[in-house]
Amino acid sequence: MEITIYSVLIWVVAVVIGSFSAAIFWGSKRYSSRAFAISIFFVALWTANMGFNIGARDEVLMYWVLKTSYVWGFIISWCFLYFCISYPEDRKPSRKLVYPIVATLLSLSTLTLLTDGIAGDPISIPGLKHFGWYNGPLWFLFAAVFSGFLFLGLIILLKKVRYANNLLEKRHLKIMFGSLLVGFIPPMLTDIVLPQFGYFALTWLGPMSGIIWVFIVSYAIVKYKQMNVRVVFGQAIIVAMLLLFFANIFTDFGFGVWGRIATFIVFALLGLFLLKNILVNQLQKEELADLNQNLQKRVDAQTKEIKRAYEVEKRARVELQQLNQNKNDFIIITQHHLRTPLAQIRWYTDSIATGLYGIVSDELGTVISHINGASEKLIKTLNNFLNIAQMKIGMKFLTIGPVDVQPIINAILFELSPHINKKHISVTVSGVNANWPLVRADAERIKEALAILIDNAVVYNTGGGNIAIEAEKQRNMFLLHISNTGLSLNSEESARLFKQSFFRTKEAKRVNPTGMGVGLLVVKTIIEAHKGSLALESSEGERTRFVISLPLGG
Repeated sequence: MEITIYSVLIWVVAVVIGSFSAAIFWGSKRYSSRAFAISIFFVALWTANMGFNIGARDEVLMYWVLKTSYVWGFIISWCFLYFCISYPEDRKPSRKLVYPIVATLLSLSTLTLLTDGIAGDPISIPGLKHFGWYNGPLWFLFAAVFSGFLFLGLIILLKKVRYANNLLEKRHLKIMFGSLLVGFIPPMLTDIVLPQFGYFALTWLGPMSGIIWVFIVSYAIVKYKQMNVRVVFGQAIIVAMLLLFFANIFTDFGFGVWGRIATFIVFALLGLFLLKNILVNQLQKEELADLNQNLQKRVDAQTKEIKRAYEVEKRARVELQQLNQNKNDFIIITQHHLRTPLAQIRWYTDSIATGLYGIVSDELGTVISHINGASEKLIKTLNNFLNIAQMKIGMKFLTIGPVDVQPIINAILFELSPHINKKHISVTVSGVNANWPLVRADAERIKEALAILIDNAVVYNTGGGNIAIEAEKQRNMFLLHISNTGLSLNSEESARLFKQSFFRTKEAKRVNPTGMGVGLLVVKTIIEAHKGSLALESSEGERTRFVISLPLGG
């Protein structure tokens, strides 16, 4: 065994690549990273073998160097393909793919070590100190597997580059693809392709491309944090430098100044790389400390702002609660102070009408009748307002239970029959069947709402008109359609009808001058309190239709 400058340089490259593989393997838990680390570890072994190849002067040593190099080649190609499949998603290939390939590679490796089918005998090359070699009759199996796996892996990476959506991921893939081309193409040319034509002079050059490849991937790992490698990478560089110090013994002993120059260059490059890494880490630590300090100040300032905002919101909430309580108190007070005087007025007018204070003339009786009618309307309006307010603030509770709407409608129609007959209005009532489904409602409140709608249908109808009441069942809801001839509404009037209290159209004021314009608001409030809905369908010149929707129950 003769140690030459080329052998030493190749072993230096092997040490650097091996340290790099250890850094990746220990610094990452990802499947893809570890597959890559194992692949380049065997690249380091193959590179070391090439150093022995350059210095070997014994055919037996060369024989086993050659065989193990082919075995390393099988492992390198498979680990590389595994990496290309799993990177960067870190997705393990299917076992159905892995197991047959591993079994085949084990068989080929065994064949390589135990027979001369793939690796042939070493041969002496005129003009060269190191050996060449013959290929065995089955060498094509190695060529097919090695080159096939490598090119398939590169195609997979290229496809991932093409279809990557994330720009950062695309950049990572491009860097990895380019570095792998630099790392694998030259060795394939100098150590696999050219030897097939009997040219062995450049076999030492293939491993040299490995050092370029290592620096490219190292730059990508440090700058773009590929593979999630941690500070182990820096430690691996230190180990590599120590090994280079050891190698320097041989370079200085055998090759004098040129060996020292070559070793110095490698030391300088690794040292600069390590120094830059240390400085970058220190700068990142300082930036992180500064960020933490500023972040704490920002958090403290934002905490104060949040506390101030919370206090403002708390005061506003207390004020709103107080306003709400004042509103509730006002409703209760109004209920007492307005209803009581109206009841007294009604009592006095009834007393006068019955002759309690003397004989009542016909003229006075008429006046008292008008007073009673006006007070009755005022009481009704007041009750409507109080009902709306009490339902909205939750003071008026509903007694919910199964309710049959049909008898309620019949009762309302009976009460309004004098007015209906007076205007000669025809009324039709139809439903889903003879017995309408029950609804979940408060019978008294529902009767109040329906009475308002049917009364409006009578009041605002034309003489000889008609009213249609139709019941319908849709899924879990009961729908009641109440339509009538007479006054119709345009789209603007329909939109204002439910939103604006006391709103009345010009035609409504003409037909019923004493109306107050709150009836529909009362109906809407009652229906919505039952978790139902009220809709209006009306176009100018057509029938007016109200649709009530109530939940079924029974």
